[in-house]
Amino acid sequence: MSTPWTVAYIALAVAVALLAMMMLGLTRRVLEVLERVEGFLTPLVSGEELDRDGLRDGDQAPLLPRHAGAALARQPSAGDLVVFLEVGCEPCRVLAADVARRRFNPTPYRAVVVIDHPEEMVAMPSNWVVLSDLRQELTRAWRVSGTPIAFAVDQTGTIRARGIVNSVKDVKTLLKKAEQLGPQTKPQQSSTGLNPPKLEMSRNEH
Repeated sequence: MSTPWTVAYIALAVAVALLAMMMLGLTRRVLEVLERVEGFLTPLVSGEELDRDGLRDGDQAPLLPRHAGAALARQPSAGDLVVFLEVGCEPCRVLAADVARRRFNPTPYRAVVVIDHPEEMVAMPSNWVVLSDLRQELTRAWRVSGTPIAFAVDQTGTIRARGIVNSVKDVKTLLKKAEQLGPQTKPQQSSTGLNPPKLEMSRNEH
């Protein structure tokens, strides 16, 4: 084969390789955009659906894993704020970014965030305990049908308020509602397993 043909074949191969890399990069960008669009288009769960399908105010909160309780037991609190997020959910991403940017601390509540892929979430403030829920065990136990959703749980393990939260402002409104309702008058053992001295394992944890 003559030198010109060799050069032509090499140039063609390089061009094809570059085109393949460009297509791969474009495909990744398109997938990222589609994920964001899906997050925007996914309808938020309504209050009516929450009442029909989810846990209600006054219900006992399900258990959380023992390591969550161990981490939270060192923090004094009036209860626990449990927030469920999901990767690919645009409102969840916005909420997590808002919490991180403001370094929001829901004092006097201890903060827990439950998400399917924690490694893909923006770094939360150090006082937040992040739980991985790749198998959706906690999501099922807490009967979560839409995200982002938060639960305010008092020291007796009773859910005082819950609702969809799209910003730190929404979280503060939820906690204010829980405070206005006040704690249970008759203390019970916390079903969250977060309050010392007894820390229990989640019913769904293997």
